[in-house]
Amino acid sequence: MENMTLKNEILYALDQDPEIDASHIGIIVDDGIVTLTGRVHSLTDSVHAMNVTKKVSGVKAVAQEIQVIEHNAKTDNSDETISVKITKYFERDTMVPESQIQISVRDGCVTVTGYVEWLYQKNAIEQVLRGVEGVTDYTNQVRVQLPNTDDQMEALISSRIANVDSIDSDGLNIAVHGGEVTLGGVIENRKVHDKLIDMVSLLPGVDKVIDHMTFVEF
Repeated sequence: MENMTLKNEILYALDQDPEIDASHIGIIVDDGIVTLTGRVHSLTDSVHAMNVTKKVSGVKAVAQEIQVIEHNAKTDNSDETISVKITKYFERDTMVPESQIQISVRDGCVTVTGYVEWLYQKNAIEQVLRGVEGVTDYTNQVRVQLPNTDDQMEALISSRIANVDSIDSDGLNIAVHGGEVTLGGVIENRKVHDKLIDMVSLLPGVDKVIDHMTFVEF
């Protein structure tokens, strides 16, 4: 939730600044590292957006990926290109569970379907879309719902763990029965063990975590 809070604060700062049109600027936040995407019509606007973002409390660094597109400039905004861009940004945004999201694009209009567990994830999808060049309109049909089967819960847990670079999940076994999650297998060390327990315990729909994991300290 901290990433989403920071993203909203940056979005508010950009929207409130009278010197820049931020309607086509997207924001990706990962642990204080901010990537600005989208397009503006001048280099001045691009630099200004970066400077505004740097002033927001909690921002550690800013990566500038905003494109400067002159009025009437010709760019490749085919539906296929737009779809590829959206997919790329979804994969980079830790708040968007891309494995649960489907995208369709027609004449620049994007329809997004699928499901997420939290409202902030649905909002994060819209913040990504506003920064993708060529998107003329979008419909967010993503549903906010808890996983309602053991298989969906297992897929959710596997997806969350796979997105954490510091965790090697190759030796991890996951079994779900109702709200009970059993974690087994051999993992790296106690730090990873504790992180897995904490992460899974906080997931929506998890009532109990049964620990059958073993680890070897290196």
